[in-house]
Formats: sequence, structure tokens, C-alpha cells
Amino acid sequence: MNNSFFQNGKFSQDTECGKTKGCYSNCAKGCTFEVAWEDKGTAVTFTMRSDLQSQSNVWTALGLSQDTKMVNIFLFEID
Repeated sequence: MNNSFFQNGKFSQDTECGKTKGCYSNCAKGCTFEVAWEDKGTAVTFTMRSDLQSQSNVWTALGLSQDTKMVNIFLFEID
């Protein structure tokens, strides 16, 4: 796992969000989580960042599914 995932408190949104990457985050007053994706042609690269320091008992996860029922999902979790 890449240690850049773990943040030391709130962080700024990736400057490439909305330009070269798609992003989902809560960055109105400093980010506490962000998921970014980048189309690489034959693959998609995902980056997950989360503020795990300023809150306790939290986790961050990303689920991917080929249908709307989330059957047979791929789940990535960090706690």
C-alpha cells in the first residue's frame, strides 16, 4: 500500500480534479476524504485519501460493481 493515502489532518483537494481526473470528495472546508480516478486508456487508476487523524473509529472504502445491486462487488477498505 502506498503511504501517501494516510493524511495528517485535513488536506487540499487534488488540483487535477475536474481537469485530468474525476473526483468525489468533501472539500468545501478542507478535505477529510477524496477518491480520484484517472482514465489511462486501457485502465483506470484510483487514488483514495482520507483524514484518519482528526476523527476516531472511522474508515474509508470504495466499492465497484457492474450492476445497481452491488452484487459481486470489489471492495477496497482502509481503517
